[in-house]
Amino acid sequence: LITKIFFRVIDRFSNNTFEEKIRRKFLNLHSQNYKIIDNKYYFIHIPKTGGTTFHHHLQKNLKNTLFNFNHPYTYNYYTHYPLKENHQFNKNNKYFTIIRDPIYRVYSCYIDSLRNKKHVFHNVARRGIKNFCEKSWEAQNLYTKYYSGDLFNVDLVSFNKAKNNLSNFFYILNFENLNNDIIKLSSLLNFEYSQFETKNIKKYDPPSENDLNIIKKYNQFDIRLYNLLKK
Repeated sequence: LITKIFFRVIDRFSNNTFEEKIRRKFLNLHSQNYKIIDNKYYFIHIPKTGGTTFHHHLQKNLKNTLFNFNHPYTYNYYTHYPLKENHQFNKNNKYFTIIRDPIYRVYSCYIDSLRNKKHVFHNVARRGIKNFCEKSWEAQNLYTKYYSGDLFNVDLVSFNKAKNNLSNFFYILNFENLNNDIIKLSSLLNFEYSQFETKNIKKYDPPSENDLNIIKKYNQFDIRLYNLLKK
């Protein structure tokens, strides 16, 4: 309530993201403060990759074996958690993630922020996509941050760490082929899957060439990572 009343107003006039920073800190959003437990399934959910419906699907079928980042809260409280710094993998755990073309992931995030006046990044988005990419940490190489565990220091070291960490994942799903990938994964884990409902997916005009170039500038490491994964 305080962030909405006070910091949102400050953000509107100062072109900043204080509301998002305060909420992230005090609500433990994007937190790395969780324990790694044996014999669990971990879903590393990057924002704007179609992961919410998939997460519900995992909850339904994996039940108590799906790791609850929010314990003791419910699974639905918040779902976006990166790998820990120096994340320790072991053969008893299985990791999933969904990866989407980072250019369109960022553009989708931008459009949602622009349309929703209550969004924490609305005030920076309404000043244009360049300003949005400059001010929003979620619009800058978020794959590299999430998969390396280095949330605020993106460089070649963190890129290589992200690449190596992803080699430990049990299954990486492709947003562009999501239904088919979930069918394959469901078969591997021996549970049923009903196709996604697509009628409520929000539509938007494609980005311009200028928009694409701006997003590329702020997501060079993510683009490299995405191209490697596609191969």
